[in-house]
Order: sequence, then structure tokens, then C-alpha cells
Amino acid sequence: MATEVELISILHQSHTQSKVWHNQTDSFAVHEALGTYYDEIVDLVDKLVESTQGVSPRLIGYQTKQIMDYVDCATVILFFKGLFDYIEMERKTVFPYSFQQNQIDTIQELITQTLYRLSLNKY
Repeated sequence: MATEVELISILHQSHTQSKVWHNQTDSFAVHEALGTYYDEIVDLVDKLVESTQGVSPRLIGYQTKQIMDYVDCATVILFFKGLFDYIEMERKTVFPYSFQQNQIDTIQELITQTLYRLSLNKY
């Protein structure tokens, strides 16, 4: 089972990873999809952190994983599908309040929109 800071660290990581891939891709569709994602995820995660710290102790112990270089759109799609699945698996045990669940819904909505936009890429 994940902790609050572990799940939020993964979301922060997704911002950094998407920004790197955005800068490395030669596909306009991937470039645009990732640009929208990294622009929007920052505020969504910030709101989740602030509201969580309103009912829990301050989050400490953030961690990051190694950033991957862009390979292809299929790899990016797998990343976002894995992110969606991870959040879906951990969300209810990590964030017990309905307002947090609503915020997670909005984050998952952004992930699925990104997956759709990535599907518009012609491999």
C-alpha cells in the first residue's frame, strides 16, 4: 500500500517525465498532448497536496525516479496507462476523504484525456 507522499511523488514525477518527453519527441501530436498534461498537472497536484496537508501532517520524504528518454509514443502510452492503473489501485487507501477522491478524479481525467490525445499520433 502506498503512502500519500509516495503517490504524490509519482504525480510530481509524471510532470517532469512528460516535460522531458515533450521536449524530445518529433511528433506534433505527442508534443501537444504532453504539453497540455504538464501544464495542467502541476496545479492539480498542488491543490491535492495543500488540501491533504489541511487534514494530515506536512508531507515529507518526497522521492523521484530516474527520468527516461523518449523512445516512441507507445512507451509514453504505456507510462500513462501504468500511472492511471497505479492511482486507481492506491487512491482509496491513501486518500480517505471525498474531496481528495474528487481531486484524484480530476487527475485521472487529465491522464485519460492525455491517453486519448496520444492515440491521435500516427505511429
